[in-house]
Amino acid sequence: IIMAGYDPNVELLGISTVAGNQTVEKTTKNAIKTLYLAGIKGVPVFCGQSVPMLRRSLVCPEIHGTTGLNLPEDSNEELQQAYYNISPDQKPGEGKAVLKMFETISNSFKKGTKVSVASTGCLTNLALLLILFPEVKEMIEEIVIMGGCIGVGNINPGAEFNILLDPEAAKIVFDAQLPLVMVPLECTHTVCFTPLIRETVEKTKTPFMETMSELMRFFADTYKNVFGFDYPPVHDPVAVFRLIYPQFFTEEKMRVEIDTTSSLSPGRTVCDIFHMSDEPKNVTVTKAVEVEEFWKVMVACMEKASAASPFKIPPKGSN
Repeated sequence: IIMAGYDPNVELLGISTVAGNQTVEKTTKNAIKTLYLAGIKGVPVFCGQSVPMLRRSLVCPEIHGTTGLNLPEDSNEELQQAYYNISPDQKPGEGKAVLKMFETISNSFKKGTKVSVASTGCLTNLALLLILFPEVKEMIEEIVIMGGCIGVGNINPGAEFNILLDPEAAKIVFDAQLPLVMVPLECTHTVCFTPLIRETVEKTKTPFMETMSELMRFFADTYKNVFGFDYPPVHDPVAVFRLIYPQFFTEEKMRVEIDTTSSLSPGRTVCDIFHMSDEPKNVTVTKAVEVEEFWKVMVACMEKASAASPFKIPPKGSN
């Protein structure tokens, strides 16, 4: 959200939410909270689907905490109190997210501009958009998905979390014959919040930067406990970065199928890396990203957000 809100080469038209890291009510609240923290105004947030198309819902408190955006328990008390008591004036937009997505995309198209879509959660909203409004296909420039994996998954042996959440929705999107880019775990796992990046962020001594650093510290602790990573990857912004700066990626077009029937690895993105299939190549898969270029853009956007942020931490002992 911060990169999409502040990079000069993109206009953030709106946000729709889904369940995943937490329930859709919590992810919607977190999207609005993030806009507030970053000082981003005028971007509507619409509460999307609360459940997958056919399966039961999953959430991931072991990685993202009970709120979906937890601070570490040992964060300073004043920061925790201020952060958890944030109550932005902005409320979720009225109406169904899928309808608002279509309205936004079609309005832009009528003005002569196709819309690019960055998906950083499960694909339920997007699949429903394509089912209900098939004409939207000609209005979309590109879809960039943070999701999937070429090899090992992070929620079962062969599947990545966002795709597993709603494999049937993913299959609809992957089979839609649209310009589709998949930013898989193999790519996002190379972009980590290292001590050097943390030091760079903390040089800007503002409540916003302190909050961002502490949010990443919580994620670092849970990722270390669950996956054994020394430093946490920053999955979602990499997809937004690809949407804006494709020149910094190494990628290959290939056939990718979504496994919706396996009992071992449902949600697996079956990547035809050796081009054995006779089926058309439907997905551009990113294989590498220039990490330094990513962090240049990410930190620059965070600095803009820091300057605009209204968030304050009251002095110790104040009411």
